[in-house]
Amino acid sequence: RIVAQDPKDYSAVLQLGQVALLANRLDDAQRWFAAAIALRPGDDDAKVMLAEAFYRRDDFQKAAAALSGVEVGSNKLIIEQYPTLNVAKLESFKGQTPYEVHGDGQTTRLKFLNTTSLPVVSVRINGGDEVTFFIDTGGSELGLDTEFAKELGLPHFGDVQGTFAGGEQAKVGHSRIDSLKLGDWTVQNLPVMTLPLRQLSAGLGVKRIDGVIGTTLFYHFLATLDFPRGELVLRRKNAESLKTFTAESSEDSVAVPFWMASDHFMVGWGRVETMPPALLFVDTGLAGAGVDQRLLAVEGVL
Repeated sequence: RIVAQDPKDYSAVLQLGQVALLANRLDDAQRWFAAAIALRPGDDDAKVMLAEAFYRRDDFQKAAAALSGVEVGSNKLIIEQYPTLNVAKLESFKGQTPYEVHGDGQTTRLKFLNTTSLPVVSVRINGGDEVTFFIDTGGSELGLDTEFAKELGLPHFGDVQGTFAGGEQAKVGHSRIDSLKLGDWTVQNLPVMTLPLRQLSAGLGVKRIDGVIGTTLFYHFLATLDFPRGELVLRRKNAESLKTFTAESSEDSVAVPFWMASDHFMVGWGRVETMPPALLFVDTGLAGAGVDQRLLAVEGVL
């Protein structure tokens, strides 16, 4: 209503863009952010969120261009919400298609090696030997252990300060890999984050953890964590796969809409006991618990 009365109201225009980005309506988001930038060319918030909209489309070159003039290393919005926006990393994909999937069929499956703590699967990085990754939708880009990344000789595009469960902080590096083997498919040209992960190996019930699969990879597929069958199911993100998935879904299944907050957080409405409805963050990385009530003042964790 505000924009209808005053199309030049910057705050309203910017917030309409934010709402569209949360709902992953990327065409609308880009339109509103472009309008906001036209109203206030010197304000960086609209540029950062426009870059995130392009990032979600895998249009890394436009994402990098949108950040022109933004002090990325000190920008509060990038540090707190969109830390995957690293210009050097984005520009390294020039002439390439990020997350390019190669392989036959509409579906590939990866058996869980165990679920002692969190689901664990085997993958291959850059055509190398099988390595063990755990699954955590609380993570964003594919994550590699810092030492593992050094062993692979991966490029380094700088660091950010990462904040994790319980407020713990650690240095997180920006890098990229050429390929990731998932079951029968190979995904090429992936951005990755690097952080200390091997220290988690014993708690995950394996000899050595070398990485983590997060939400950003999953949203390139119709992805299912099938705990009863003990497998990760990845389907191509197209009409044919969606039709098959819908047909195979149980009649008593429940669909829960969610927003995509920050660069990867799946946030939807739920209720715990008799408490009022609250926003819950869907995080498969919460080992050993179903709901973390310590966070319910701000967010819930399923």
